[in-house]
Amino acid sequence: MVAYKDSSVDIETKYTVEVVDDKKDWDYICNGVFNHGEPWERYKKHVFSSLDKAMSLYLALSFSDKVYDIKLFEQIVLNGEIVKESYLELDSSLLYSIRGQINKDMCDQLYRLKDRAAEQEAMLHKHDEFLRKYPHVNDGFKKFLEIS
Repeated sequence: MVAYKDSSVDIETKYTVEVVDDKKDWDYICNGVFNHGEPWERYKKHVFSSLDKAMSLYLALSFSDKVYDIKLFEQIVLNGEIVKESYLELDSSLLYSIRGQINKDMCDQLYRLKDRAAEQEAMLHKHDEFLRKYPHVNDGFKKFLEIS
């Protein structure tokens, strides 16, 4: 999609996702003593021209346990000069809603797995009772396990 088209004007929008995913870098930033460079130099930068791609990475990393901090910036560059830079932040209630849905889905899956595990344990218990009741079958089963 072309929102503005004039051959004499070079306009570009860049989206930058900045991430801290290293504990040492995060500790350095939080320490407040910057003897080895500025804190923002510790962020890994991912630059996109597409908001969709930037948001995809931003959202994926927002829910990662390995990420200590994440930021999203928008830059408008006109003829090579940054004319606007904005920090974009999702409403905390949106992130909370997304996390809530993820947690609900995970809980539902956990309950299904617990039910299945209980069924498997009951079947295994019956299997063990059967093998104790018929020792000759148990011997055959042990031989089968040895060769497989």
